[in-house]
Amino acid sequence: MALLYSAADRAVRDVFVDGRQVVGEGRVLTMDMGAIAERLREGQILMLADTPKHDHAGRADTAVSPLSLPLG
Repeated sequence: MALLYSAADRAVRDVFVDGRQVVGEGRVLTMDMGAIAERLREGQILMLADTPKHDHAGRADTAVSPLSLPLG
């Protein structure tokens, strides 16, 4: 048995948990990563739209936390 404390993601090819492979050739096998990414994107859109309701001054997300570097 081996216990991995830390490594870069590229160092992990295969992961087995309780005898079941959950990562193969660096890809998660037990979750639909596309569906998870879509849910995350939808949640982020809702969160950003809701920011003014939670800011004391009613500011948008870009005013509360401006970008350090310009986009594009």
